[in-house]
Amino acid sequence: MKKSNLLSFLMAVLIAVCSFNVFAADKKEEEPQELAATIAILPFKAKGMSVKDQGSQIADLLLVSLETDGRFSMVSREYLQKILDSLQLSASGLISKESQNKIGQLTGAKILITGSVFKSSNKTYVIAKIIGVETSKVVGCSVKGNSSGVDLAEELGKKVAKLLIAKNKKLLPAPLKQNNLIDELKKQLGDVSGIKVYVKIDETAVNSIDPAAQTELQTILDKVGFTIVDSRGKADFQITGEAFGENGGKIGAFFSGVARAEIKVLDKDGKIVMIDRQTEVVPALSINIACKSALQQAGRQLAKRILPRLKK
Repeated sequence: MKKSNLLSFLMAVLIAVCSFNVFAADKKEEEPQELAATIAILPFKAKGMSVKDQGSQIADLLLVSLETDGRFSMVSREYLQKILDSLQLSASGLISKESQNKIGQLTGAKILITGSVFKSSNKTYVIAKIIGVETSKVVGCSVKGNSSGVDLAEELGKKVAKLLIAKNKKLLPAPLKQNNLIDELKKQLGDVSGIKVYVKIDETAVNSIDPAAQTELQTILDKVGFTIVDSRGKADFQITGEAFGENGGKIGAFFSGVARAEIKVLDKDGKIVMIDRQTEVVPALSINIACKSALQQAGRQLAKRILPRLKK
């Protein structure tokens, strides 16, 4: 092969490889990504009479926008409002860390979105704050225009969707792994071998009667060093309650498993030590796995709060 022909051939190969890489990169960018975390949208605060009533409308439209997107699991407006009413919380503006945790425990939401709308110099501004419930990290975005805040909601929805995907590692904590939790509790509690605990959590889940939340709690108690007993009469503490898992719908290719566990802890005199509850939402390719994983995660989160109370 002549030198000129060889150079031409190598150049053609190089162009083909580069073109393929660019195409592959573009294709990768275009592939939809999904956020494995449930989101709750609080009403936006309307600042000024000129935008009165727009706050709740913007929140509703943003909810519709993210649901339509198909990559996000959303807490329904009606259910969220029930939770806010039960907690007697004002949803306007940035809420306290304690309130964020309560909303997360009751709804399974790992991300809260709130914000505000106001007018300045004949322009309308809508600002969104995206809050990681467990990390307390906050990211934000805004839109502005000559129209109303309601008209700007669609543009805001697109910005929020991009931000949720781009910043999910910042907003969400690392998964709470059983081994890490056990190591953390061992260091915190020390020797607990003399403390006897009875656990009974009645549970219902999709196509299963295996008590995943109870099993998770018992496993963690045992590995931390507590003594598990099979009757209430032998126990220093009783952990009882109910849990259920159900289908929360689909997010892209994933099923959403929703689990809620409610527990009561009594000491040997029958005195209530604590009452707690946890809601978790976990995606998986199978609804059975999604529900069981959500129940396990609920049990794990409860163990993190319960076990230190058994030491006191």
